[in-house]
Amino acid sequence: MALDRERNYRVEAVVIGRRDFREADRIVTLFSRELGKLMVIAKGSRKPTARSGPALEYFARARYMLARGRDLDVVTSAELLERPEQLGGNLTRLAYASHMAELTGRLAQEGQEYPALYDLLIRSLRALGRSPDDIATVRGFEMAALAQVGYQLDLWHCVQCRSVLQAAVNYLGLRTGGILCTSCRPSDGQTVAMSVNAQKYLRLLGRSGQEAGRQIAVNDALAMELERVMASYVASVLERDLTSLRVLREIRESSPEFAV
Repeated sequence: MALDRERNYRVEAVVIGRRDFREADRIVTLFSRELGKLMVIAKGSRKPTARSGPALEYFARARYMLARGRDLDVVTSAELLERPEQLGGNLTRLAYASHMAELTGRLAQEGQEYPALYDLLIRSLRALGRSPDDIATVRGFEMAALAQVGYQLDLWHCVQCRSVLQAAVNYLGLRTGGILCTSCRPSDGQTVAMSVNAQKYLRLLGRSGQEAGRQIAVNDALAMELERVMASYVASVLERDLTSLRVLREIRESSPEFAV
């Protein structure tokens, strides 16, 4: 990254959010390897003649030239590097991409370096649509992203008594922030049950990553359980529900053709 802190600097980043501002501008949330999350303004970017338009689309990765501004830094130019074309028109993939982008934005802080999280997000966006389902990509992203900012989920030991978890139904403790064995479950009044298969699948993702998870067929019931468990854990870490997951559930309920 070339950086002139007096006035102008260049950064490579991916668009994880944006909103319209005034008549022709956009406020864009970028996520970069070196500077973390950046809120910038792209003046005139909503005009049909705007040259920077493609580089400011959701999930685009680009090199941005930014100028220091009074409130928000200003996009002065943008060179598009890639955009995940496989997301276009596919409601499922767009919903999953939005979820990964929102989680990234909630976990990342401005001014901090996130090389591993940045690379994870880029790889995961590229991977959407490259297997029969995207369960491994999305759940694997959640597991790895949380681990990289200090919230790795220990799926091997009870968070309370530290005993090795048995091959049985165990529980995610929303107050204790970890997995509880049956004996320790009463110590946390808010828990989510985890089947043996759910624990095994998340252990595989945590140990071997997304690619290993793609080798395992996940039925609809297990897919929904995994989504419920990880949504609960994410909410306990962030102390809030993610908008993207709520929207995803609403889409699923209103669209019978929506795939899990």
